[in-house]
Amino acid sequence: MEERDQYQGDYSRKYYPKDDITSYAKYLHLMNAKPRYLAAVRKEDLEKMRILIIWNATINIATLLVSLLPVIFYKRLPWIRNFQSKFSRVLWSAAFVFIPSWLTSVYIDASLMDFIQRRYSLRVSSFSAYKQSGDILKINDEVRIVDS
Repeated sequence: MEERDQYQGDYSRKYYPKDDITSYAKYLHLMNAKPRYLAAVRKEDLEKMRILIIWNATINIATLLVSLLPVIFYKRLPWIRNFQSKFSRVLWSAAFVFIPSWLTSVYIDASLMDFIQRRYSLRVSSFSAYKQSGDILKINDEVRIVDS
């Protein structure tokens, strides 16, 4: 097959700016995009995101503290105390810590993605215009551009 006959994808597929929810989350809402995130997000969205992050940190700490209680006081719990081998006690203690931590991380990821999806549904047209033009004022008109 000649090189001209191989399909490489057309220009719009390769080079047209992507404005789907995945690129929105990568571009604005992940922590590695801090400068763009702070410039492109409106103040009320930033405040809601801050409240969500504080709430998620509180849930993480509370879950860790509650899940460590059976590990610390395993001699007072009759169900764990009856295990004879140390391996089974260690395994159940690890389960008491890791299962609730995993469940809260699933909840936190779901709440964060729900927040991002709601923000995306509200800002999809402005985000598309921003990606096509490159003008940050399209996504957030509160940004002041200062010459250095």
